[in-house]
Amino acid sequence: MKRSLIVGCISSLAILSGLAACGKAPVACDGESLTNAAQACPDRASLGFAQEFNSGTFIGTSVPEAIRIQNGGIADLNITSATFSGDTAFTLSTEPSTLPATIKGNKNFFIRVLFAPTEAKLYTGKITVQSNAELAPSLEFDVSGCGVPTDGGTSPCYRDGGR
Repeated sequence: MKRSLIVGCISSLAILSGLAACGKAPVACDGESLTNAAQACPDRASLGFAQEFNSGTFIGTSVPEAIRIQNGGIADLNITSATFSGDTAFTLSTEPSTLPATIKGNKNFFIRVLFAPTEAKLYTGKITVQSNAELAPSLEFDVSGCGVPTDGGTSPCYRDGGR
């Protein structure tokens, strides 16, 4: 007996970043098939530094994270810029180290971010990536991290269970 699966369309760009629009086949960024056009397929929509279990990052330390963008197409993905705006506790770098960068089909590009808080507070920012991707030529990623005191004090990010 054959089963059918009906998939609805979601119009949120944050959810569909780099994914094919409904009605187009094959679906870009599905990890199994490549489209003819270049596709920017990020592995996440945002970066949150050490925020599991309201843990945060100790003041005076640094924590690295990365976003992986895969080219889900056969054509070359040309990443022209990766910029950061926000708190200076974040430092952005790219791999390969120079832009513009050409990413071959089914290969990866990494955006690396280092978070080094200097005080107990919530830090935020935004990464914007520009490319020739057919479906999402501009990608945005929210970045956040919470600085916590090393003396065991409470961070203002997590007072009363809030962030």
